[in-house]
Amino acid sequence: MKLSNLWALATAEVRSCRRLARAWVFIALALVLCLAIWITQSVEYSQSSTFGPGAGLASPRYMMERLGAQLLLFFSLGILFLTFDVRSRDIRDRIGEVLDIRPVSNLELLTGRLFGVVLLLATPAIALVLFMLVFGWLAETMGATFGSLIEPFSVLSFLIWDIVPNLVLWGSLTYFFAITLRYRLLVAIVVLGLMVGLFFLMRSLPADVASALSIRGLAVYPSELAPQFASFNSVAMRIVMLLISGGLLAMTAAMHPRVERERFRVSQLVSGAVLLVIACAGVLGMFSFVQFERNQFSQWIAAHSQHQSNSTTDIQSISGTVDIRPGRSIDLDLTLLLSTGTSTNANEWLLSLNPGYHIVELSVDGKSTREYEFEYGLLTIPKAEAAEESSKIRIVATGMPNERFAFLDSAINARKPETAEQARRLFRLGQKSYIQHSEFVALMPGVFWLPSSGTALGSTEWDSRGSDFFELALEVSVPEGWIVAGPGKASFETKSSKTHFHFSPKVPIRDIALVGSKFVRFSTKVQGIEFELLTSKKHRKNLRILKDVGPALNDWIEERVAEWNLAGIDYPFELLSLIEVPVTLRVFGGGWRMDSVFAQPGILLLRESGLPIARFENVLDNIPDDIIESDEKRSEYIFESVMEFFKHDQAGGNPLANVSKNFVLYQSMARENGATAINYFINELSKIVATGTDESSLFSLYVAIGGTQNIRSSDIFSFEQTYEATPRVWHEHFTDRPPVWERLSETSLSGIDLNDDPDIASRILLLRTNALAHQVLEHYGIEKSGAFLAELLTRFSGSTFNKSEFFETAQAVGIDFDAIAGDWLDGQGLPGFIVADAKTERLQDTESGESVYQTSFVLRNDESTPGVVTVSYLTHAGDGDEFARTLPAFRVAGETSLQVAFQDSQPTRHIWISPEISLNRGYLQIDVAELEDFVPTDSAVLPPIAEIDWQSPDAQSIIVDDLDDGFSVLNGEDISDESSMPPILAFLFNVGFSLHTEVDEGLPQFNIFSGDQGQWFRQESRSSHGKYRRTHAILRGQSEESRATFNAILPSPGSWKLEFHLPSMIPAAISTESNIGFGVSGVGATTSITIRTSGGGGSSGRVEEPEFFLVETNFDDTSEVIEVEPSFASRGWVELGTFDIESSEVEVVVSAGTSQFSVADAVKWTKVESED
Repeated sequence: MKLSNLWALATAEVRSCRRLARAWVFIALALVLCLAIWITQSVEYSQSSTFGPGAGLASPRYMMERLGAQLLLFFSLGILFLTFDVRSRDIRDRIGEVLDIRPVSNLELLTGRLFGVVLLLATPAIALVLFMLVFGWLAETMGATFGSLIEPFSVLSFLIWDIVPNLVLWGSLTYFFAITLRYRLLVAIVVLGLMVGLFFLMRSLPADVASALSIRGLAVYPSELAPQFASFNSVAMRIVMLLISGGLLAMTAAMHPRVERERFRVSQLVSGAVLLVIACAGVLGMFSFVQFERNQFSQWIAAHSQHQSNSTTDIQSISGTVDIRPGRSIDLDLTLLLSTGTSTNANEWLLSLNPGYHIVELSVDGKSTREYEFEYGLLTIPKAEAAEESSKIRIVATGMPNERFAFLDSAINARKPETAEQARRLFRLGQKSYIQHSEFVALMPGVFWLPSSGTALGSTEWDSRGSDFFELALEVSVPEGWIVAGPGKASFETKSSKTHFHFSPKVPIRDIALVGSKFVRFSTKVQGIEFELLTSKKHRKNLRILKDVGPALNDWIEERVAEWNLAGIDYPFELLSLIEVPVTLRVFGGGWRMDSVFAQPGILLLRESGLPIARFENVLDNIPDDIIESDEKRSEYIFESVMEFFKHDQAGGNPLANVSKNFVLYQSMARENGATAINYFINELSKIVATGTDESSLFSLYVAIGGTQNIRSSDIFSFEQTYEATPRVWHEHFTDRPPVWERLSETSLSGIDLNDDPDIASRILLLRTNALAHQVLEHYGIEKSGAFLAELLTRFSGSTFNKSEFFETAQAVGIDFDAIAGDWLDGQGLPGFIVADAKTERLQDTESGESVYQTSFVLRNDESTPGVVTVSYLTHAGDGDEFARTLPAFRVAGETSLQVAFQDSQPTRHIWISPEISLNRGYLQIDVAELEDFVPTDSAVLPPIAEIDWQSPDAQSIIVDDLDDGFSVLNGEDISDESSMPPILAFLFNVGFSLHTEVDEGLPQFNIFSGDQGQWFRQESRSSHGKYRRTHAILRGQSEESRATFNAILPSPGSWKLEFHLPSMIPAAISTESNIGFGVSGVGATTSITIRTSGGGGSSGRVEEPEFFLVETNFDDTSEVIEVEPSFASRGWVELGTFDIESSEVEVVVSAGTSQFSVADAVKWTKVESED
């Protein structure tokens, strides 16, 4: 083929296509839509970037990851509709005969024309991308609030590896079908079908296969810190695409109706077939390589599983040198001091080391040996014969750690997610287990870049495998100009064009991570502890905007350090490093929990998509005038904005949530039965003690990849956007769920099966241990709580402890867990609170004439497990002002009744009793009746708390509640736990989202999308009856088959009064206008919709007053049906009649009448004694 011919044909095709209206329609439509997406996303990001780190993934910097797919789609459709009539257009334009006599081959003709169409479409696509790139650069240079520089390597990768190969592929495919099928409509249908089929095929393939065979983009998120232009898979797949294109063009040339020599046709057919065979072989080879990697991964797991029982090799210390050659290799020269007496296997030591290394030399106590095995990442070394307590093992190794040898025991395989949506969300949480790049290095412990005790499995299963703590003395060499952060403060020196960092923390640690690059360093020192921020030079300008935060930050750090000293806990390292890391670094770890790995000893990691690029200049521009004039107030204002920013991080990088692990868990941990729950509790307690609050975000991979699912009816209207929800509310949203409470009542914390349902297990542990931490703090105070943590370290620093030693340590500092929480570790009990007899009265005025109002109520814990409660109340002054006050927390023993009293200058209107955890599943509210008579009484002043004998007024009645065993329902149709949200709404407003309705004690929870008519649901309401929880069952619609039955056993025959409890009939989930939010915290995907609902009558939007529903009583083989006609004025117990009953078994059946909703809350049978 002659280049001059190809160029002439290409320019002619460009001129021909330019005359087609559809060419300009497609180009204009593609440009307008892509520009709209870019502008919309840029504007949204500029306004929301400071909401939380999760918003950063929507930054224009990463636009090619989002916009690239749309560009490819639009322009691929464009080349389809510009080439699907290639032959018929020639005939229609009367140039077919002219082309047939041109002195070019069919292959030249097709290749030149294809090149012309590709040139026509690629030019505006490239221009658009370059325009966005230049605009972003100018915006950043000029300090504009709109627009950011798109990551340049992602742009270059898109232009070279995406746009041209895809246009060539779809153009040659369209040419092939245009010549073979000849019917334009049929060609369009076939090629469109192939496009759609390929799309769904890639979504259905496992993530690792789809990544290897993807025709679009790199398999990593764009990163400015560790940019990547190409990968082996992307280059190999583009070669395959070009081979397919060449094969199709050759076969199309052979079948072209244009006259050509027969031998040319045969050679073109053969050449085309050969190219297609080679391409298929390439695809098969890539798939085989993926299968090889899978088999290798399975071999690693199998090998480590065989040695799982031998995971107690005790590493006492690690010393030596680590020479890092960024992007190339790592050299290790280490000396490990191993205990000779603690390993399960008395004859050998077992270590895990990344199989990417090659061991050059290994010696035991100075003697070189070859009697070791290093295979599948397992290093087994025969023990020395000497009777010493420990031996020195020297390991010299070199290589590049295999990034796939990480997190082998993950509950969710990130390379094989269950759905395409799950794969997309995992992708945004990072793909690389560690980073070894020419510009950035992050060596994470999960990749076993250093030798580790035992196997690579079960490191988070603390109940069966204890943690190994060791002393560290490490010299790390990197290129000159680099800064390396690790566990604590390092000394450094520069020699021979390398900088050597010496790490030697004062305390034993269990993990080590090293992060290095050419950082820009910001630091401050407070009371002997240095705090540093290491960030990329590329983001230095943005972070300088926060320079005014310094004074407020220093004040906050001083306050926290003072609190640490008061509590008796010490930060164990001389330096705390906050480090910016590439967005490609994997956030989550392995094991059953798959917790965040962004907290390591002495270092806290921040994604580059978070604080470093957040547009805090918008915050500065909106500072109120009364604040901006004061340096102190301005610093505090910016500091609070930054703190709020971090609190909304649900992607595992919040330093407030992560720093607390340094105080205890990186120095000592629990082991054996109950260890997981104890470690959870220690983390929660140390987090509150260290940071002064638990208002910090919560990371859960299960929530991150599943979306905000399992929505309660109350959540639907309180979560407009999940990343905007306050951390405490999100914390409660995560744990306060029916499945969590039900599982908690069935098992003890020490008996939880962590691997059966890791998501529920983590929620149970967090719910129980967070509440316990608050109970300890409220009852014993921060000083004694801190003393407990400090005593644990005094006794067990560098080692582990069992639950007996844990409780002995607590007793030693005066903390009695049994007194405030019972057997919280091995038991299943929770307290259950009942409140009654609330009243307010006016006492005699004080000598100064001030009014005194005394409020009292009965608080009973009707369970055997003790609890701690806090009482808050709201007073109402005559001028309309309201004042809220909180009483000190107090303990309520099991099966005990207390009279609680307090005095105030104003009458009390509302009281809230807040147990940290109880069968009530929340706070209890008392609405105190208003005083009718304000005349002072002679009543005595009651003590704040007094134990009394108290019996419920209903003690002699038989009550059956909707949560009792005697309650059951029959539905007209099968219960479905899926929402009836219209599929079109789910598709339009959040593709891939599925609203899942939880089941609460056997009934699905009620919400506005609660499904079919004739089904019973459960709804919470303050107006409902309940011993602990206030709920009722609700039936939507009129169904003759649906029934709710209350069965009771009466102790004796006689006259019995029947009462029916009637809650509010207006479903709480329905209002005139309701905001419904669905989203994914921390990953930048949030959508909100507004739905307007109206009831059956009136303009207010309220549900119309129900006419009646039916209550049927059955006893003594008789039946009586009662129409219940509720009014909004009649709530509570409604008397239905008195019945003479001989049998002991009675039932009350509730069914639908004419009302839109029917309720079944509770029934009460009370014996009516005869007047005789």
